[in-house]
Amino acid sequence: MQNIRWLVLFINYFGLLTIECIFNKKFYTFIMSEKELQSKTTMIVVCFFIGGLGIHRLLMGHKNWWLMLITIGGCGIWTLIDFIMILTGNLKMADGRDLK
Repeated sequence: MQNIRWLVLFINYFGLLTIECIFNKKFYTFIMSEKELQSKTTMIVVCFFIGGLGIHRLLMGHKNWWLMLITIGGCGIWTLIDFIMILTGNLKMADGRDLK
């Protein structure tokens, strides 16, 4: 049986999971996941109705969505700021892409 070594790396800034594999002395890198590009309209609706839970940030790939969940959107202040930022186009996907 062939000897295969796997190394899994998490790149938190971009929200990507890469798997690097050494197989027969060759090095391979695979990008395993990337968040789907979200609609601006959908994010506005989600943020308006359940923004306090941070679901809009989860869908956009941000890693700090759980902070909104436990603080109920920063008592609504953080949710309001996110809502305004989505409306103006200043809140982007976690990897820097604009909402579609």
